[in-house]
Amino acid sequence: MSRIVSATHGQRQFDPDPDFEIGLSQHLQQAYTREQLLSLYHRFATGEDIFDQLLRRAIWRAVARRFGHGVHIGAGVGVRHLETCEIGDGVFIGTQTYIQGRFDGTCIIGDRTWIGPQSYFDARDLIIEADVGWGPGAKVLGSHHTGHPIDVPIIRPIWRSSPCGSRRGPILAPLRCCCRG
Repeated sequence: MSRIVSATHGQRQFDPDPDFEIGLSQHLQQAYTREQLLSLYHRFATGEDIFDQLLRRAIWRAVARRFGHGVHIGAGVGVRHLETCEIGDGVFIGTQTYIQGRFDGTCIIGDRTWIGPQSYFDARDLIIEADVGWGPGAKVLGSHHTGHPIDVPIIRPIWRSSPCGSRRGPILAPLRCCCRG
C-alpha cells in the first residue's frame, strides 16, 4: 500500500553554524596545509557520530572555495579537488557520494540541494543550482574520450569536457547520466 509523505529536506530550516565551528575551520586553515587537511579528513570520513560530522564540516569549510551553513556531509563521502568547490547553505550530501573535481575546475552546489547516497559527480565544470534533488546513485559524466587518434589506446587520446549542471528544482532519477559530449 502506498502513502503520501511530506518532503523533509526542502522544508527544513537551518540555523547558522556555531561560531566555535567556524573558528575551528579558521584555525585548521592556518595550522595545516591543504594536503594535511585532506589527510585529516580521511580520519573522520566514515564515522557516523556528531563529532565526525563536525570535523567533516570544519575541514571542508577550511579547504573549499566557499562553504555554507547547515551543510550535511554523510559518512563515506569522497572528494577530489575540494578547493574548487562552492557549497551552498543547507546542502545535504548523502553517504558514499563521490565528487571528482579537477585542479583547474569549478564545482558549485547551490543552496538547499539534496544529493542522494552513492551519487557520482564529474565535477570538473559543474553547476547545480539551488533547490535541486539528486536521486540516489545518479551520476554526472561531464567529459568523454574523443577516440582520436583511433590507433592510440583509449586512455591516451584527448578528452572533451563540457560544462554541465542542473537547474533549479528537478529531481533526477537514479543512474541518470547526463552532459555527455
